[in-house]
Amino acid sequence: MDDIIPPANPIFNKEMEEAAVQALRNERFILGESVDKFEEEFARYVGTDYAVSVSSGTDALHLALIAANLKPGDEVITVASSYIATSNSIIHAGGKPVFCDINEEYLIDTRQILRKITKKTK
Repeated sequence: MDDIIPPANPIFNKEMEEAAVQALRNERFILGESVDKFEEEFARYVGTDYAVSVSSGTDALHLALIAANLKPGDEVITVASSYIATSNSIIHAGGKPVFCDINEEYLIDTRQILRKITKKTK
């Protein structure tokens, strides 16, 4: 059991709990002042002009593909062992997922990516 890697180690402290409760009690269900503040502070933290928060990782993937100017028929190399949202986001943005094997660490096998690249790869 010592070799099991936990999927996440979330940090959730009292300040975060109080901020979440305050937002739920005093703001709209979506958007709102705390979202604006978070986006501004996060953009400053990462050193960019803008940041956009979204409701899910699927939305984040979809927006990232749109921001990368993915066009219908463009190919995106990914792994089949990822959560279905990865492939679905590619399809939803108009692209075509191209699957690559994983390595011993369960990550995309970078040695095989070159063989998957075509003129349509974005």
